Amino acid sequence: MNAPGQAGCECDRYPDLANIPMGFDGDDEQFFATISEIARHGGSQWWLWLGACLVCHQAWQVAQDERIFDEYLLQRLDPTAAELIQTANLWPPNFLRFEDVLRELGKRSNFPNWFDLNDSPLVYTIRELMEANPALKLEDAAGLVGLNAVELGKLRLDGNSR
Repeated sequence: MNAPGQAGCECDRYPDLANIPMGFDGDDEQFFATISEIARHGGSQWWLWLGACLVCHQAWQVAQDERIFDEYLLQRLDPTAAELIQTANLWPPNFLRFEDVLRELGKRSNFPNWFDLNDSPLVYTIRELMEANPALKLEDAAGLVGLNAVELGKLRLDGNSR
């Protein structure tokens, strides 16, 4: 096994829980140049996959959000956790709900400025969040995508103006 930080490996640049913007400054391209997809959760967790570094063999749980933040959320995994994903489809729980991915990215990133609230992924993302968690209030779902009460009032959900 190679040590993290060898030539071409970016794994040691990132803490155990990290985020990388998509396409902003090339950090994502540098990091993922040595990461190979090992497993994809699929199904209702379309955003979630397991990758491993081709240089140091470090495993990463990757949550990919191209709807709201355009960022990757990374979690460094130990070999046992990576093996459980591959052999038993048992994933660490912190990225299993898109709600939790957005909540974590909201702590780490800046929310985007939406120019046209109704011509964006906001409506269907809010709907999906509420379907996945019926206890989630509309205002809380809107907060996860960065909308305040005024913006939420302008959003057309279910074809109605709110």
